[in-house]
Amino acid sequence: MGGPVNVLSVHGDGPGNNAVIARELVKDYTVPVPGGSRSLADRFRNTFFPRRTTKRALDAINLVVPRGQVVGFVGPNGAGKTTTVKILCGILTPTSGQVEVLGFDPHRDRYRYTYHIGLVFGQRSLLWYDIPVIESLRLYADIYEIGQDALKKRIDRFSELLDIGELLHIPVRKLSLGQRMRAEIAASLLHDPEILFLDEPTLGLDATAKERIRGFLRHLNREQGTTIFLTTHDMNDIEALCERIVIIDKGTIIYDGPVESLRAVDREKIIEVRLRRGEVESEERTRVLSLLEEYADETASSDPAWFRLRVPQDRSLEVVSELLLHDAVQDLNIQPPTLDSVIRRIYEGSLVANGS
Repeated sequence: MGGPVNVLSVHGDGPGNNAVIARELVKDYTVPVPGGSRSLADRFRNTFFPRRTTKRALDAINLVVPRGQVVGFVGPNGAGKTTTVKILCGILTPTSGQVEVLGFDPHRDRYRYTYHIGLVFGQRSLLWYDIPVIESLRLYADIYEIGQDALKKRIDRFSELLDIGELLHIPVRKLSLGQRMRAEIAASLLHDPEILFLDEPTLGLDATAKERIRGFLRHLNREQGTTIFLTTHDMNDIEALCERIVIIDKGTIIYDGPVESLRAVDREKIIEVRLRRGEVESEERTRVLSLLEEYADETASSDPAWFRLRVPQDRSLEVVSELLLHDAVQDLNIQPPTLDSVIRRIYEGSLVANGS
């Protein structure tokens, strides 16, 4: 795949303007070597003196995030997303390279640094399971040395924007997933962090809960200028929140640029066609499908009257004109490829991420 778009020169690399600066970031893990002989002697040797090898999780990552930006950080499982986020949060140290977040070295300055960041991990809870939400918030207020007046104002604000007022006195174990995530976000933002790291914040939520959280995050970024670093597999989160997307694969950044520019990587149009009722088995339908067979992308087996084409942009007008000549065509819809399909094809290797 082609190299990533270089944003270092676009945003500059001074800490005053940037929330995150990572240069030539490398992370290696030592892992056991699988397999080998199954003899008793070899099993004994591998138990006490296991063979190990080095696996590179991150390979010379360069990343700059300006203050106040919302960045989507995506990639397939095992691409290096979690490792990157853990390094940026100070949980892991890089094997080599430099990282600076808000002017801090995340690992060395971890105690002071944590006062400036918020973390929300969809699979891990900040809240105590058996006690009411308000008690967890009070505990975090003590940890972050937040006064009672400030705590009340912030809880009132979260109650208004996240609608958690009725949840405050309910034990976390009795909350639905959507309710818990709203309370988790409140806990992570109680100390007014400058940057918020989100890992799958809408995972498993229904459409209403997702939109409520997205709306709050948009408000947070717009009104307070909070930098948001979002990792997710849900491209609807990216489209709703992010102006910029960074794609990582096999430990290397393969795309870094505006979300809208990513769609231009796929130089094809999607044409959806529905045939008239009663024409499903007609000769006309056969001629249509035969004519456009080279562009067929996907056919819904449950509905033989519907089919879909993937057509190069420079031929889309010609293909549409040919389709409209046939009476069997009842409806026709032209649309650009979805962000989800573009990224999927990049992962599969059928698209080059930088469009070159």
